[in-house]
Amino acid sequence: MGRSTAGADHKLAERPELERSSAGAAILIFERPEVELFNGRGMENMRLVTPLELAKALQVPVGTIYRWNHRGTGPRPLHVGRHVRYREEDVEAWLKSAEVRGER
Repeated sequence: MGRSTAGADHKLAERPELERSSAGAAILIFERPEVELFNGRGMENMRLVTPLELAKALQVPVGTIYRWNHRGTGPRPLHVGRHVRYREEDVEAWLKSAEVRGER
């Protein structure tokens, strides 16, 4: 028995950074254009998100993102020099694992 998504679709309409995947799960859409690394020399296109962009998309304070990073409980960070970035696919994987665990 499937759950009704009528309420969820209403929430998606209020949050333009979310859209529904083909499997029915809500996925984050970040406003940044795709970053192509190494000019196609064997590397995939990688979408990187800043802590501020992640906080905005998740509607949490940016301090929460840094706290998760420090505790190791949030999405896996990517350190670029002294800057923190997140791969979009790592964020999506973390959100899916949080759904499975039933975290809020």
